[in-house]
Amino acid sequence: MLNKCRLNFLETSYKVNRKSIISFLKIFSPDLEKSIVVGDFILFCIMKTPLKFLFKFGIPKNISTKVFNLNFPSPVIAASFKDHTASLLFWQLIGTGAVTFKTLLNEPSKGNHRPRVTEVQIDGQKHLFNSLGLPNKGIKHFVQNNTLQKISFQERPIGISIGGNSDDEYLQNLKTIERFVQNSGSKNIFYEINVSCPNTLNGKTLNQDIERLINLLSSLKEITKSPIFVKIAPESTEDFLLKLGNYVNMQNKMGITLGNTKSLSKRDLNLSSKIFNNQSGGLSGPKLYDSTLNSVKFLSSRFNFPIIATGGASDYKSVRNLLQNGASLVGMAAQLVFNPFEIAKINRDLSNEV
Repeated sequence: MLNKCRLNFLETSYKVNRKSIISFLKIFSPDLEKSIVVGDFILFCIMKTPLKFLFKFGIPKNISTKVFNLNFPSPVIAASFKDHTASLLFWQLIGTGAVTFKTLLNEPSKGNHRPRVTEVQIDGQKHLFNSLGLPNKGIKHFVQNNTLQKISFQERPIGISIGGNSDDEYLQNLKTIERFVQNSGSKNIFYEINVSCPNTLNGKTLNQDIERLINLLSSLKEITKSPIFVKIAPESTEDFLLKLGNYVNMQNKMGITLGNTKSLSKRDLNLSSKIFNNQSGGLSGPKLYDSTLNSVKFLSSRFNFPIIATGGASDYKSVRNLLQNGASLVGMAAQLVFNPFEIAKINRDLSNEV
């Protein structure tokens, strides 16, 4: 009862404070990213104090799952969209079974011009729409700041998303990270190869070239013995899924992450340039759920490799359905922004059903 009251209090406080920060900063600028920066700073300060243990919720032991050689205390994990170490620790305290570090590139990048992230309402539900452009501090910063140690929590698995502007950069990036992982002695690592963001020099993605993708994955497999998941777009065709599925099914320690944000233009969402600078972006939220579930069913009925279902899961019912239809893990992104305390409730309800 005490935990339930604490959870309800924290959930309500989070929603109220988040709404207040956004409303106040909107007076000065429509750029939602300013609110994200303020929120990240507040969380960073909290995570430096004993107050952080106020957010710690135990994970029921009967919902743990094993994928390859990794033990996930909860099948609900944080998807790859954040590199803020305090947030990654915060989500584990609440109850995610793992976190996935945001896609790393070789060189630091500021990403696209702002404003580049906003909230949109679709069918009465909140969604995020972004065109961040993979802003990141680069692999060198990740290594030199000993990021793995900062986000490690109770030996839970940590995912590292790898990106690249070319095939060679994907390979070099994985080599660099793998050396760091081996030197650090970290064992609970899995890699996510992000091939569904428009981050190549010609604006296309590996999600559009299956033969090239398979050749790249074969080369990446030679670099590491850790599990590899291929992160593909939610709009991937059945033909693409079959070809990739056939390849992944024959590999050792390889799976698929379904999927990334859904590509839309800002015209589709009636957004003005004042709110959203770029012409297109990626949508995340409940609208992606049906597509994710259908793709999970399609792959799991034909193949026997692990699937991370990422896209649209926002509550216990959606998580349960994805797991029952073949997903091994469920990745969350938008819900971690809108209400991360939903994770503790999902864990509790999953445990009650077992």
